[in-house]
Amino acid sequence: MNRNVRACIENRAPPNPTSEDSERISLRGFLDTTGSNICSSAHATALMGILQVAKGNENGVLASLGHNNRSRWVNQNLNAFFAPGGPLDSFQPICADVFLCHLKKAETCAKSLYNRNHSNGEGSEHEDILEWVKDYFHTLKL
Repeated sequence: MNRNVRACIENRAPPNPTSEDSERISLRGFLDTTGSNICSSAHATALMGILQVAKGNENGVLASLGHNNRSRWVNQNLNAFFAPGGPLDSFQPICADVFLCHLKKAETCAKSLYNRNHSNGEGSEHEDILEWVKDYFHTLKL
C-alpha cells in the first residue's frame, strides 16, 4: 500500500507536510466524539464556508453537492478548500474520500438535529436550531 493511501486511511494529512501544515488543526471530522454535535466554532465556520462555496457554483448547489456530483466536485476543489483563504485553511489537508465521509456525517447530523428541533413547528424561526444546521438545511433542502 502506498504512503498516500495509508495516510488517507489513517485519517492523516498526506506525507511530506509543509511547515505551514504543522501549525494547522487536525481535521478529524466536523462532529464531536458523540457524532451528535459540531466539534468547535472553527469546524462550524469551515463547514459553513464549504456550503458557501457550493452555493456559489455557477450551476447551482446541486451541481456541487448533489448526490451524483459531490465526489467529482470535492475532488476538483479539495486543494482550494485547504489553500490559504479557503474555508478549510486552518486545518491540515486530508484526502477527498475521508473529507467526503466527514461531510456526509455532518449532513446526517444536521438533518437529525434539524428534524428533532423543527418537528414541533413552534417558535419564531426556530431559534433553538444551531446556525450551521440551519445553513446546511437551507442549502441542501434536507
